[in-house]
Amino acid sequence: MGELNFLYSVSDVAFVGGSLIDHGGQNLLEPASLYLPLCSGKSLRNFQEIADELIEEKALFLIERPDELTSYFFSLASDINKRDKVGKLARSVFDKNRGALERINSLLDGHLNKIVS
Repeated sequence: MGELNFLYSVSDVAFVGGSLIDHGGQNLLEPASLYLPLCSGKSLRNFQEIADELIEEKALFLIERPDELTSYFFSLASDINKRDKVGKLARSVFDKNRGALERINSLLDGHLNKIVS
């Protein structure tokens, strides 16, 4: 996990940056791991697969303009039940993707063993 994890840990909602401009977004799973509702711009090519999962689960709200961010944050600040529900949805996507490195390594080991043997 990255440097923002501390800031996410003291937050109620997360805006994941690098996404309102053509940058490709930042790691969406860091705040999702902490049960945070997520908000992001639409430039998410660096994390598109995870973004698609979060959107499908209604755990990621996409915005086009900064003023939409304010509205989204206020809607969650005024409705703790909604905030908790969306945060749990985000965490469930994190949990589904947990252990990806181990799964990839296991698949690679199987293929490498065939080559080496």
